[in-house]
Order: sequence, then structure tokens, then C-alpha cells
Amino acid sequence: MTTPFFSTIQQYIARVLSGLIIIGMYWGNYYWAAYMPINSNESFDNTGQKYNVTRIMGDNGYINPEAYLAYSPPFFSGANVFGQGQSFRRQHCFADDLGAWFAWYSLTLTYVCIRKWDRMSAIGKGMWKSLRKGTSIYHGLNDPHTRMISA
Repeated sequence: MTTPFFSTIQQYIARVLSGLIIIGMYWGNYYWAAYMPINSNESFDNTGQKYNVTRIMGDNGYINPEAYLAYSPPFFSGANVFGQGQSFRRQHCFADDLGAWFAWYSLTLTYVCIRKWDRMSAIGKGMWKSLRKGTSIYHGLNDPHTRMISA
């Protein structure tokens, strides 16, 4: 399958623009981005080393606020900040940002399951029936894609 030209151009322009913004964030030292690699998914401490989460954990498995303040808040590279959104400006609340991403993915999966449940259950039943009876899962469907795949 071919990708439409407008889609390719849009992605190319977005990547070039994102690259220029990330370079600008790096050279402008936006939230101390110049002290870290320009593109990394790691978090760093105030000395530029990888963030050691075990240094801020208490004996009960929760974050120890005193150890957190004594150690360092997490710092992120320019590309990571740009890719994760503007909410990384609140450096002491980085868990909220990561929680938002986990919630986003979970809610997306839930939304698709609710919205497309009829089709997904029909597909599941068809697969179960084809495994039990040894028939094709395309049997009874007559759309162009099914005809092409079954051929």
C-alpha cells in the first residue's frame, strides 16, 4: 500500500520542525537541557548522571521526601521534554506526567474496545469457530479485502 503524498510531506515537515525546536531547546539551555544529551529517554540528576531512583526510596517502597530533596529532582533531555509535552515544566511532579501517559494508553485501549466491541467480538467468535471446525475466518464475508486475502 502506498502512503498519500500529503501524509508523507506532513510527517517530513513535522520532523524537521521538531528537530529545529529540540536543537533550539538544547542551545537555549531550556530547563537545563544543555547539560544532558540532546536526545535521550533517560532521566538525569543534577550532576548529569543517570537518575538513581533507589536513592529516594524509603523502606516502605514509597518516595522519601527528605531523600528526594537531598538528592535531586529528575532532569530530562530536550527531545524528551518536547516529546512528552509541556507539563514537564513542573519538575517536582514528574510522576504526574508519566501517570498521564499510562492513563492515556489505557484509556485509548478501553475506548477502542468499547467503540469497536461488536466487530471485535465477531472476529473473536469467527476465529474460535475456524479453530474448532477448521474453516476459514473469511467465510461469509464478501468485501473487497476479504476476497483479495482469501484468493
